[in-house]
Parts: sequence; structure tokens; C-alpha cells
Amino acid sequence: MAQRFLIKIDGMHAVHAVRALETALGGLVGVRGLEVSMGGAAITHDGRVTPTRIREAIQEAGFVVTSVIEDRRHRLPLLD
Repeated sequence: MAQRFLIKIDGMHAVHAVRALETALGGLVGVRGLEVSMGGAAITHDGRVTPTRIREAIQEAGFVVTSVIEDRRHRLPLLD
């Protein structure tokens, strides 16, 4: 089953921030889908990515995580 994290992010002030986070988060092992917008992101994953690793990737990209919430309502079968 796919799982999803909803993330709030500070420090995103331009379109390049969205691209930088798409690159940083899209490279994490286990990420299956990604939606990044100004101020936040939604990550669909297979269970291998952790909130800690998400925070680290975002901080390495130069941004600040204000919250990571597991969206328990969003459960989808993995399409492999």
C-alpha cells in the first residue's frame, strides 16, 4: 500500500524553490509520487522513506520543515 506524507515548508520564495525540492525529494528511496508547491509538498511513498530523511533532504536543499504529517486517509495500492 502506498502511504503519503504532507509537509509544510518555510523559506520557499521563488519558483526555483519548487524545482530544488522536486529534485531533493524525488531522489529519496521509496518515493513514488511527489507534488511540490510554494510552502509545502505531498509525498506518496512505499514505506521506506521516513519523516527524518524527508526533513534532512529538505534542510540540505536550504529550506525549513515546519511539519510532516502522515496522511492516514490516503492509502493506495502500489502500481508496479
